[in-house]
Amino acid sequence: PPSTSQAIFGFMLCLPWAHGFELMRSLALPAATLMPSTLARDTEARSLNELENTMSDELERWVLEEGGGSAVCVGEVGGVRGLVNTRSAQPGDVLLEVPLRLTLCNRDDRAPAVNPLPGEPPAWSVHLPWNVQLAVSVLLRRRAGDSCWAPFMRSWPERAPPLPKNLEPQELAQAQDVQFEVEAETSFIWCEEQYWKTRQAAEEALASGDVHEADELAMMRDFPSPEAFREAIELVWSR
Repeated sequence: PPSTSQAIFGFMLCLPWAHGFELMRSLALPAATLMPSTLARDTEARSLNELENTMSDELERWVLEEGGGSAVCVGEVGGVRGLVNTRSAQPGDVLLEVPLRLTLCNRDDRAPAVNPLPGEPPAWSVHLPWNVQLAVSVLLRRRAGDSCWAPFMRSWPERAPPLPKNLEPQELAQAQDVQFEVEAETSFIWCEEQYWKTRQAAEEALASGDVHEADELAMMRDFPSPEAFREAIELVWSR
């Protein structure tokens, strides 16, 4: 099993909850007094909920077919959205069981690569920070398209929820917290630096001829844009 220092990216942390930021609940008004925009928002909310439930069902089937177990579903209780158990449970019961081979995880470059998990990042990226390794794994599996990871990747939101590092200076200033502004700016600069470090690592590995996996080679020859890398990092951070 991976060491405790590894970052395990289990699907339970990657359910498409981020869409919740986009949902606007309609006011409790009689139907005759609802404005068209309110009705549109309510329809959109129902459509998103139906889409999320479909993706969550697909994700659950994938886990069950791969030897996992689940006694939970995506739900909302008291206005709080998350995982809700589908049957009575006693202390000590396992409600969600996800095989390690179905998780994305980072790898410590100081540890020997013994029995690597399918969700580990490419070998050329293991010296990079854990969140960059996970972002590389996300980019690689998204590029692969309809692979064994497809049910997992389809459960993710198309866009990451808004993060402080992407706010405009005037928006950051509204927080009236200098440290908050500094950390947001630092995160932005760090992300840009990591893109070029990751790209350099990929180019060096490609030049060495040590990479033979078709999906890896395709990504390295046509390396993702800074925008795609930034989006992957933000998705990892949002999970």
